[in-house]
Amino acid sequence: MGLLIASVCGVALIVAPLVWATTINHPEPAPPTVSTPGVPVAPAQPDPAEKARSLPAGPAHLDSSGRLSLVARESDGSVGLKFQRTSDRGLWDGWYTIGEDAAGGVVTGQDVRGGMGAFLIGTDGALRFAANASPDSPRPAEWTGLGGTDLRGTPAASLNRDGRFVVTARDSAGRLHETHQVDDGWSELRELPGPPVDGDPVLRLDDQQRLNLFALGKDRTLRVQRESTPGEFDAARSVGSSFTGRPTVVTDWDGKQRIYARGTDRGIWESVETEVGSGHWADPTRLTGEAPAKGDPVATVDPNSTIVVFALAEDGKVHERFIGPKKKRWTDWRPLEGALDQLVTAVKDGGGTLVVLGIGKSGSMEQTYQRFGPTPWSGWGNGLGGHFTPQ
Repeated sequence: MGLLIASVCGVALIVAPLVWATTINHPEPAPPTVSTPGVPVAPAQPDPAEKARSLPAGPAHLDSSGRLSLVARESDGSVGLKFQRTSDRGLWDGWYTIGEDAAGGVVTGQDVRGGMGAFLIGTDGALRFAANASPDSPRPAEWTGLGGTDLRGTPAASLNRDGRFVVTARDSAGRLHETHQVDDGWSELRELPGPPVDGDPVLRLDDQQRLNLFALGKDRTLRVQRESTPGEFDAARSVGSSFTGRPTVVTDWDGKQRIYARGTDRGIWESVETEVGSGHWADPTRLTGEAPAKGDPVATVDPNSTIVVFALAEDGKVHERFIGPKKKRWTDWRPLEGALDQLVTAVKDGGGTLVVLGIGKSGSMEQTYQRFGPTPWSGWGNGLGGHFTPQ
């Protein structure tokens, strides 16, 4: 009997750390749905690929088949496409050249029909659009000019409440310009009123189905504008002070938007919307602890509605911290290792797995993805190839 008890205790000691390591990784899974006669059940969750349409365009996006598609400007200025063969942590195909002469980053997003639109700024300073840039589209893609001669950086794009793309970009003087889809194509590129900016813009559709525009102002505050009607934006507001770089914006479990940006003090700062869809913002607060802030942070929401913020340290290691809808308390920074020069994005694939992508010190694209088990992340051992220059 004593031997049996000792054996059971030994097994418990072995299993306990595994269970602990599994549950600490972005906890709070949703409870299973139980069907009870006479009691309505929650509606089924939308297909991940369909839900992805509400997300802004970015370097990586789900296509209509649920495959994660990644676009990036390679060191020679060409635009490369790489995509997962399946919808969940699958092997990747590519790189395939779908365009040339990109001056900055490239973003892509689903349209209402499930097609993949891509946007970039060419070396001639013009905004360009490819209506078909999915893994199954002809290569190279067919690019259309949307105007501009002096644009810079990476454009921002998102579907609006009408299901049409809206695109913004900055010029060399910091003026923001906007164009949007109309029945016969695209509106003329026009300047948006407001103070000049010093970084690439961000577009985000809020829970009230209004587009919100964010960009770093030349005065180190964040310029924030909310769409009043399709194609029109309210006057710019200023949020916070002493920021640098490009902000990252997510929507939390209550439907409020949250901004994360790097401060001139090298810390990571957060500003939360005061009410859902209000367009008003609380004073920014600094996330406690010594932030590994080299370059811009990247924020996303995992399948448990947990907000995860990633930041890069000077030594190239990626760190994360997160806050969930139940505890509503930030964890400390936690290292994910790595040897990166730039964080590119963090996004869910078609299976709901969180994938983090970045440019490695060797110039290749690197990834790590979340998994269950004693080691919550896969590690950065699998390079995705290509040759990229941090921006």
